[in-house]
Amino acid sequence: MMLTIRTLFCLTVLGFSLVIVNSKAQRRNASNENLWVDGVTYVFDDKADQKLREGFTLAVKAWEKDTCINFTLMSTIEEVKGKDYLLVTYDEKDPKGCLSHVGKLGGYQPIYLGFGCESFLHAAHEVGHALGLYHTQNRHDRDQYIKLEWDRIKEEQLEDQFVPLTEEQNENYGLPYDYGSIMHYGSSIQDARIIPLNEYYKTTMGSPLISFIDLLMINKHYNCTDCYTPLFSQPAYVSAISPSSEPEGNSKAKPGPSLTVPTSAFDNAVEKQTANGETALPVIFIYICDPEKSAKCDNGGFPHPRDCNKCICPGGYGGPLCNQLPNDCEQGVKVEAEDDWEELTAYVQNLKDDGSYATCTYWITVFYDRRYRETAV
Repeated sequence: MMLTIRTLFCLTVLGFSLVIVNSKAQRRNASNENLWVDGVTYVFDDKADQKLREGFTLAVKAWEKDTCINFTLMSTIEEVKGKDYLLVTYDEKDPKGCLSHVGKLGGYQPIYLGFGCESFLHAAHEVGHALGLYHTQNRHDRDQYIKLEWDRIKEEQLEDQFVPLTEEQNENYGLPYDYGSIMHYGSSIQDARIIPLNEYYKTTMGSPLISFIDLLMINKHYNCTDCYTPLFSQPAYVSAISPSSEPEGNSKAKPGPSLTVPTSAFDNAVEKQTANGETALPVIFIYICDPEKSAKCDNGGFPHPRDCNKCICPGGYGGPLCNQLPNDCEQGVKVEAEDDWEELTAYVQNLKDDGSYATCTYWITVFYDRRYRETAV
């Protein structure tokens, strides 16, 4: 039997950020209207400095790496006229504010990263909102996991940021409450707004890392875990289907008499003649995960939407099938527990040069009652 204990030490607490929720919030997976089905186009405001640009770029690369969502940087606002896009900026009236809408609005959509919000963890948190994630502590089932100190919250006039969502607004795909989500507020040890009912998760809240549950949630939200996974910015079409019968945004076009595929997987759209002389609609390459050939992931992992031969793994596991010790740092080792107490020196690494965080995994092997167990820390 393999038992996993996830321990996450957070040396920084996630700064407070605001989120704008539409008053007519729909069930999150009920409509493509607030999904970036064609990928996310973004442009930096001219006033965005280098620090903001670097932090945001790290964040979108992290979300893009382990989902089927592509992020495309445009050079100028003129290039995005008539498109749905994020304007990465800060609010001069509130220069320290972090602010994002939940999901796609359509057209111009600002995402504010003020002074102090330019880091990877803040940018990744706000991008999570823009993709459609609400704050974890606002889940409809939160009272089973946390207690809120309302006197403290009211004193700071933050009541509207802790209003619980309804089940109709908040589809969590059956995934567990995640104290370690990058979408979960942190809480000061001395003056807490949020108290976990399980005290062991007190320092897990306010994580600077995109968690496994975050990735699984977004992959389910965008149907990245389906067999047909779009990897590029336009939906696939076949020549036999007209735009009126197959609306734009459908990422699961069924095979027809002919399918035009670009010569390069990075072409946004092409027009070619079919065998009968008709003009094919613009299409892009579709990466298909055959369930029979996809990786069979262990320990709760799931096939990577960009490479179905490997898995995205929960914390504590690595390798192509999530059954190996993660190769996350030189100190990560296997250790055998003995009958007597021993000291294990763990290393808390500093930030990387690019501002992101490092992880270290230790597997502790335990022999108990003739049964072999491994615990990942």
